[in-house]
Amino acid sequence: MVKISGRHIKTILYLLEQKYPVSASRISKEIDVNINTLRKDIPQFADFLEENGLSLRARPRIGLKIDGPYEKIEGLKEKLTLLENKLFDRKGKVW
Repeated sequence: MVKISGRHIKTILYLLEQKYPVSASRISKEIDVNINTLRKDIPQFADFLEENGLSLRARPRIGLKIDGPYEKIEGLKEKLTLLENKLFDRKGKVW
């Protein structure tokens, strides 16, 4: 099982919403992650998606795109959205 962090969740959710390949530079700007960090994370994204029945298409000079059955994409979106809400919800925390 591949461990994922908050930035991984943000990146994967962003890619799940895209219908066309997106360049790494655009992704890094949209989710505010260093491009070098994003590039290092790509193998982890691919492993995580593969575990969930999806695949990451990385095409040089074109971009990244997640491929797979619609049902699996929607299911993963739901799971990651719930997980993201748990990770980033600060309302219930006592400071």
